[in-house]
Amino acid sequence: VQATTFRPDVLKQVEELIGVPPRELRVPAAPGTFYHRIMSDGRPTYLDPFVKAVAEALPESLRPLAGSVASLLGTKAGIGARLTVDGRPYGLLVITGAGLTNDDVPAVSAFADQVSIALEKTRLFQRVLEMAVTDGLTGLSNHRHFRELLTEEARRARRRQSPTAILMADIDNFKAINDTYGHLAGDSVLASVGKNLRE
Repeated sequence: VQATTFRPDVLKQVEELIGVPPRELRVPAAPGTFYHRIMSDGRPTYLDPFVKAVAEALPESLRPLAGSVASLLGTKAGIGARLTVDGRPYGLLVITGAGLTNDDVPAVSAFADQVSIALEKTRLFQRVLEMAVTDGLTGLSNHRHFRELLTEEARRARRRQSPTAILMADIDNFKAINDTYGHLAGDSVLASVGKNLRE
């Protein structure tokens, strides 16, 4: 997950300097880097010297530009903290600013914990929503959700005055599969058909 709160004009200058939109950069957590240590042991870290942290976040070919990038961003200090979701490392929160010191590490750590809790709640909420509208066996929309989607699509077709079609499919001899091989085999067939339809 990559995000940044630097001003758009500053990010545009960084993009012109390095030739890559900053939002498209993916920070490698190579062994020996600040980011690897934070992700591995989970301890929030004061990124000192900050220019080294910037260099580690850039692709190797762009690392000589780290000083210029740090200067453009206008930050001289940063603190990195691990984000966890479902008990596993999920991402890295890096707070930057001119006035940050090592004394700010506990506050950033507490903030990272709150962000992690929010991410976990979001993940669980999305899972509950998915379970509410999806058939657990096939992974397809359940009957209620299908009817909601059908109503929505019919409205859209009327509004745009565009044709709409519904395809109905039947699994040939499905009862015979259940009767001959049992319901577990039938469930396996339904799961397989659902997978093929989703794909």
